[in-house]
Amino acid sequence: MYKSLLLCIAFLTPLAATAQDADSTRFLEARISQLEHQIASSKVRFSGQFISGFGLRSAPLGATTDETAFRIDRWFFTAEANVSETVGLRVTTDVKPTATSNANKDVLTLAYAHVDWDVQPGLTLQAGMIPGGWVNQVNSLWGFRGVTKVLPDAENLLSMGVLGASARYRLPDGRGTMGVVVHNGQTRQPSEEDQVEFGAYALGRPLHNFPIVVGGHASHTRTADALNVDRWGALVGVKGSRGLLSFDYEARSEEGQISTGVGVMSNLVLGRLAPLGTVTLVGLADWYTPLHSADSVERLRTVLGLAVEVAPGFNLALDYQREQANEAVFARTDGGFSDTDGTLYLHIFLTY
Repeated sequence: MYKSLLLCIAFLTPLAATAQDADSTRFLEARISQLEHQIASSKVRFSGQFISGFGLRSAPLGATTDETAFRIDRWFFTAEANVSETVGLRVTTDVKPTATSNANKDVLTLAYAHVDWDVQPGLTLQAGMIPGGWVNQVNSLWGFRGVTKVLPDAENLLSMGVLGASARYRLPDGRGTMGVVVHNGQTRQPSEEDQVEFGAYALGRPLHNFPIVVGGHASHTRTADALNVDRWGALVGVKGSRGLLSFDYEARSEEGQISTGVGVMSNLVLGRLAPLGTVTLVGLADWYTPLHSADSVERLRTVLGLAVEVAPGFNLALDYQREQANEAVFARTDGGFSDTDGTLYLHIFLTY
């Protein structure tokens, strides 16, 4: 019996040592993978978006002035780095054209500069010059910021970036995003009027296997002189693999005067164009009435074009943009005014 026991021990000892070696190997492999991930994530990562174009404005197109010119609309440059597994930094600069008293110049501004803390999967706290929330989500939904701005951004109802803090939660499976924001207001900078704005937003797919997209936002601004400004809006649409069709309503109330806007965004994938890539029909239309009053000027903006994916991240778009008003507000070269203005663009937008 003792001989049998010794034989069993002699047989099992190398197996135990082999199992222990295997466990040690798996532990070392997991640790090496973890260290490699930490080293990779600690490096500074660069990305950005370049938006440029060639515009043709002439009388046959409905333009008020004849003008043909190249332009740089925006150039975003982003640097990101992880301080730890849950804390990161982001800085984004923005080159954009700005009209001065004597000329149009390109200026360098700070679009974003914030700290991110991933409290738990899906939940992120941000502080600094942060994304405003709603405009960023609508831009992402449409996917063609390189062609033109969406309604709340075009009419300066809300900003893409604000100075403050936020809590953002991303729904599982990429179904949407919701968040709350407190900041200095749409001007980004500290206000002499002690301005504070509180807001909330949500946009996503409430039904997992159905392409309906719904969302909305609301915010309230309080100032020391008791001036109250409220902003709210809602969006509903259908988004699938072939495209998007959505309807947006935006409103702003200031001391009893209300600005309202309604818009439609759409894109439809037509197919692939060899040897290039996907061809998409792009459309946008919105009607905006600023601060309902006797002297308000209502505006109708329409955009229609074709976008072609030349290479991954590199797109060209040929689009016509037209703006109409209920009064003659667009200056003509002869010194008069017109109620219509139109431009044909060739847009270039590159994401890297």
